[in-house]
Amino acid sequence: MSDTPEQRPGRSARTAQSPAPAPAGPTGEETGKPVQGSPAGAAAPSSSSRSSSTGSADSSRSRASGSASSKPSTSAASTSANNETSQEPSLDEQIAAYQREFRDLDPQVEKVVSALGRLNRRMNVAYGRQVAALDISNAEWEVLKTLVLSGAPYRLGPGDLAKRLGLTPAAMTHRIDRMAAEGLVTRDRDESNRVRVIVELTDEGRAKWLEAMRMATDFEEDLLQDLSGEERGVLGEMLIRLLRRVEQAQPDAGGRLTDLD
Repeated sequence: MSDTPEQRPGRSARTAQSPAPAPAGPTGEETGKPVQGSPAGAAAPSSSSRSSSTGSADSSRSRASGSASSKPSTSAASTSANNETSQEPSLDEQIAAYQREFRDLDPQVEKVVSALGRLNRRMNVAYGRQVAALDISNAEWEVLKTLVLSGAPYRLGPGDLAKRLGLTPAAMTHRIDRMAAEGLVTRDRDESNRVRVIVELTDEGRAKWLEAMRMATDFEEDLLQDLSGEERGVLGEMLIRLLRRVEQAQPDAGGRLTDLD
């Protein structure tokens, strides 16, 4: 999955095939800022990483009751209304409106950054649906991912986890408490140093991570199906160049600015 700050991570049941429609109009995520929750939230997770975006992609679901009535249910009507109001202008329409109000706009630059922002937002939604289907949150996905990336035996101290996720110690403790109660991690005293606490990935936690990665891989293959191997390589190199530029200009922008939970 991709690393959006919190995100591979929102949680509501969704398929890995197609992201839900994005909210109308440009948002902060149009420029690649985390969701939920993710941040980067969210990222959420890509096969190379899932972040979560501070901005996390927790989504709510409403189910229409199986009524025999010919009238649409309230939830169904609400969903229809939301679909109608969530439509956003095309990129060309958005850029034309921006140019009308801001004549110094470079349309080529705006097309690139707006497309990246919309793609990031929709990917975060898709990843959030995947983890929700596994009954974990974007925030929990981030912890699982961080422990896996640390390598076997997948153990880290709470302080190390907090630093890697950009969280305060209090927020990290709250998250570990929740995940330990769900059987995703264990928290024990270090046998070599009884003052130190160790957080370790459980078999169940690793199984959740693996399944999320399988779902994300299917989604990502579908996303890139129209690009040849050569085109994928070129696109990847270009995106890395943009990433390096941002990292150089804003070296402190990798973590979260606020705690999301």
